[in-house]
Amino acid sequence: MELETARVVVEASTRELAGLALQGMLLTALTLGIYRFWYVTRVRRYFWSHTRVGNYPLEFTGRPVDLIVGFFMAVAILLPLYLGLFVVSLGLQNGVLAANLGAVFVLWFLSQFGLYRARNYRLTRTLWRGLRFRQGGSGIVYALLSTIWLVIGLASLGLLWPVRRKSLQAYKARHTCFGNQKASFDASLTPLYRAGWPFFLGVAVISAWTVWQFANIWQASPAEFGVLDVLGSDLRNMRFEETFMAIPIADILWVLSIAGFAFLVVLALAGPSYLAAETRHFANATSFGTVRINSTFTRSSLVAVWGRFLAILAAFSAVYLGLGVVFFGAFLYSDMPVGILDSATTRFWFFVALFLYYCVGFIAYAVIHLVHLRFQLWRAIGNSLSFSPTDAISDIAVGSTDELRRRDGFGEGIADALDAGGV
Repeated sequence: MELETARVVVEASTRELAGLALQGMLLTALTLGIYRFWYVTRVRRYFWSHTRVGNYPLEFTGRPVDLIVGFFMAVAILLPLYLGLFVVSLGLQNGVLAANLGAVFVLWFLSQFGLYRARNYRLTRTLWRGLRFRQGGSGIVYALLSTIWLVIGLASLGLLWPVRRKSLQAYKARHTCFGNQKASFDASLTPLYRAGWPFFLGVAVISAWTVWQFANIWQASPAEFGVLDVLGSDLRNMRFEETFMAIPIADILWVLSIAGFAFLVVLALAGPSYLAAETRHFANATSFGTVRINSTFTRSSLVAVWGRFLAILAAFSAVYLGLGVVFFGAFLYSDMPVGILDSATTRFWFFVALFLYYCVGFIAYAVIHLVHLRFQLWRAIGNSLSFSPTDAISDIAVGSTDELRRRDGFGEGIADALDAGGV
C-alpha cells in the first residue's frame, strides 16, 4: 500500500514581499536601526505563514522584544571583549599580533555559538499543527566541534569538509525535537563525495598550488619577506613603511589573484552540484520517528535561483552606477563657479546627496537580496520537501513545555552582531 505523503508548499507574492521589505528597510533607516527588530520578525512571520506542510501552515511566534533583549545582551559581552583585545594590543610585546589572533579565534567561536543558539530561538518559536519545535544540546559544544572540524578541514586542504558538514548537521538534527518526538540523522558520506569530488579536488589543487607558490617566494627572498622579523619584533616600535616594503607584496597579490579567480571558477562550475546534493541528502537522512523527510532538490533549481538573482543584481547595479555617474558628473562639470565648491553649504549638501545615494543603493540591494535570493531559496528548497507517512504525524503529541524567555534571543543577538545570522 502506498504511503500518504504531506508535501511542503511555499506560495507567496514577490510583489507583496518586496513591499514589506521596502517598507521595513525605510523604517529601519528612518529609526536609525531600531525598527530592524520588528522588520526581522515580520519577515519571518511572512515566510512561515506562507509555508504549508500538508494542509497546515507554519507559525512563527517570536517577538521583537526577544531580539532587542538578546541584542543588548550580546553587546554587553562583545564590548568588554573588544576593549580587552585593545588593551592587550597596547600592553604586550607583539600585542597587535596576539590581539588579532585572539580576536579571530574568539569571534569565530562566538559566531558558531550564536548560530546554534539562534537556531534554538527560531525553532522554539515555530509551531505546526499547534506543536512546537525544540532544540537541546549545547551551543558551547557545537562551537567547539565547529572549530575543531574547521582546523581539520583546512589542514586537509578542504578534502574533509563534507565530514565536518555531516558532523555538525548530525549534532543539530539529533538534538532537534518536534512535540514529543526526537529527530534522528543517518547520513552517509558517499553521496556527498560523489557529487562534490570535482569541487573538493579543485579546491585542494588550488590550495596546494598557493602554498607551493608562497614557499617559493619565501625561499627566493627569506630576508626580504620579513615575516619572521614581524613575529619576533615589538610591533609598537616597528616602522610600518620599512616592514611593508620588505615584503614582496606584488608577488603575493599575483598569487592570491590567480588562486581567487581559480576558486571562483571551481565554485561556479562544481559548487552547485555539491550544495544541492548536501541539501537533498541531509533532508533525506532526517526523520522524526517513522516520519521521514523526502527531498527532490536539484542542482538546476539552485542554479536558477542564483542565476536570476545575479542577473537582477547586475541590471540594477548598471542602472544605479550609471545614474550616479551622470548625477555627480553633472554636478562636478556644471557651470557652477569653482569657488562655490569651497563653501561649507555646498560641501554639506554634496555629502547629503552622497549619503542619500548610498542609502538608495543599500536599501535596494537589501530588497533584491531578500526577495530574489533568500525567499527564492526558501521556496525552492521548501517545495522540494515532503513528509511520509502522514498517519504517523498524527501520533506525535505535545512535548515538554519549555519556558519561552526574552533572553532566549541572546544567541540571535550574538549571530546578528557578528553578521553570522540567517532567516
